[in-house]
Amino acid sequence: MPEPLINLLSVVAAIVGFGFIIFVHELGHFVAAKLFKVHVKAFSLGFPPNIVHKTIGETDYRIGAIPMGGYVSMVGEDPTEKVEDPRALSNQKPWKRGIVFLAGVGMNLLSAVAIYMIASFIGVPAVPAIVGGIAPGAPAEQARLIDGPQDARQRGLQVGDVITAIDGQRVRKFDDIGALLLGGALLDPDHEFTIGVIRDEQPLQFAIVSTPQDHPGTDMQVPKFGIEPPAPPLAIDIKKDSPAHQMGLRKGDRIISVDGQAIPFLPQAQRAFNLPGSEKMTITVERPTGTDGQSEEITLSVDPQQITTPWYDLLPPPYVGSVRKDSPAAAAGIKEGDWIIGIEGRKDRPLSFEHITSTISAAGERPVEMTLLRDAETITVTVTPEFDPVADRPLIGVMFSGVPDIDAAPQVVHTVEGGPLDLAGVPAGSTIISVNDQKVGKWSDYGEALAKLDGKPANITYQPKDGEATEKATIEPQPVKPQNLLEGFQGDLLRERMEPIYNPLEALSIGLDQIKRVTVLQYVTIRGLFVGKVDTKELGGPISIGTNFYTVARTGKIPEFVSFLALVSIAIALLNIMPIPPLDGGHIMFLVVEKVIGRPVPEKLRTTVTMIGTILLLSLVVLVFYNDIRRVVVTYFY
Repeated sequence: MPEPLINLLSVVAAIVGFGFIIFVHELGHFVAAKLFKVHVKAFSLGFPPNIVHKTIGETDYRIGAIPMGGYVSMVGEDPTEKVEDPRALSNQKPWKRGIVFLAGVGMNLLSAVAIYMIASFIGVPAVPAIVGGIAPGAPAEQARLIDGPQDARQRGLQVGDVITAIDGQRVRKFDDIGALLLGGALLDPDHEFTIGVIRDEQPLQFAIVSTPQDHPGTDMQVPKFGIEPPAPPLAIDIKKDSPAHQMGLRKGDRIISVDGQAIPFLPQAQRAFNLPGSEKMTITVERPTGTDGQSEEITLSVDPQQITTPWYDLLPPPYVGSVRKDSPAAAAGIKEGDWIIGIEGRKDRPLSFEHITSTISAAGERPVEMTLLRDAETITVTVTPEFDPVADRPLIGVMFSGVPDIDAAPQVVHTVEGGPLDLAGVPAGSTIISVNDQKVGKWSDYGEALAKLDGKPANITYQPKDGEATEKATIEPQPVKPQNLLEGFQGDLLRERMEPIYNPLEALSIGLDQIKRVTVLQYVTIRGLFVGKVDTKELGGPISIGTNFYTVARTGKIPEFVSFLALVSIAIALLNIMPIPPLDGGHIMFLVVEKVIGRPVPEKLRTTVTMIGTILLLSLVVLVFYNDIRRVVVTYFY
């Protein structure tokens, strides 16, 4: 398994968190029913078999062994059932029944608002909405200035920009950017966003259109600006004997500059250390001197020629995620889905995204030869970059991506002649089954396995293309010059405590705004299902919610756990308000019809509609449970 499966404290936290959401929902129904003196037979947290139960008055209070839901059992819940009890739910006035049905949804929304308000009061840590980096060729590079000084330096978003608003909606943290982006672009892929930023204490506005990109771990594409979150160049860990360690960097170091160039965020550090030449480099770092918070500034002199890294040829080459229409790449015949296996004749060593973009930039407007792998066929194309005045460098109109499907089984896409795989006799097209006896069912598992090799030989099990029997091979790594000297440097996102908001009305506004954004996201997701933009495989159910609770709990970060609690509470509310019997929204639908026609919905029609709704829900339940189980099996047992 890729990691220890059980962490008892995290499991308990996940169960308690999920149970809390269900408890709040059912508590709403229970309180409303008691308020109107409806006869409540049972109030259960969890489903049978019951662990404990106690009858107080007329109500039996229960705790079930299956913490996947809960229920309130009331006399007269079935409106078609003739009940003489005047306190039966079916004998209450329609507006009272409506409040009882809506109370669960209301409690979930109120609890979410309360969580967001409390977070606003105390100022929880969050990733600030700062542009920490911009992916090469991303839409953010080509953002059009629409309000601000007409200075060429201010065209396009820049590292360090603080994003304050998107389409007039306030942005307080980095997560808000993705939520507002999805809400706008999934409804209208060509939507032009208005982005408000602060740069050097000056407000600016830009217009930008997003680009769809592959979303890791899914089969769908999602809109992206190409903005990277802020991550300081601070080493929370340095892998021993890695290129970063060989340079002299140590845990706790913060990179200040490279060859005199200031390094504000980690993406700039990655690019500064990418494909270094033969010249020595001067690195200035701030290093802790003890436990009292003191630090000193030191200078490291690095000779890139003395640093090597083990190469296994086990990682896939760069993959073309998208090609812009009417671009040089499109004119040259480069297509989405191509693998880049060579550029300017270089085929003997693995390529990186950075190497390709830096080669294109260095070429200017001179033609560049690229070797592609398409459907197992090698193709050579010549592409002539065009200078982009907004990006201020030559571009070919390609956005690179990771592997097409991170949940797919890892395959040997291409082998370099004379490389470790070639010498071991492993053919291209083979599927990797295990690395050093660790099974790898998908690319993410594969990456974890490769990270543990530490320069030692890799014993792999693979299945040749079109072959049935598996074979074994030992991959001997070859020492090569690393493509990035910062390999082995582990950083983390910047987190700042948000400024506390003591005005209850403003905090309430923030809570309501969060609910609005989650509602929009759920709406566009449902709409995406019907128009084919969202694959049904992306739907999840109780198991997914539970595992996500577990994952968030394992981080040990209370703000993230509480925020996820609020998110799930809203999702549960929005699901239940859908006008599908037997959900709460289905009951409300019948009440509305009853109000319009002046009498209860005919029993036969109600039964038919409820049966259809129940079949739809059961089908959905089967689908999400299948998806959930598939994810668990692929993640832990493949």
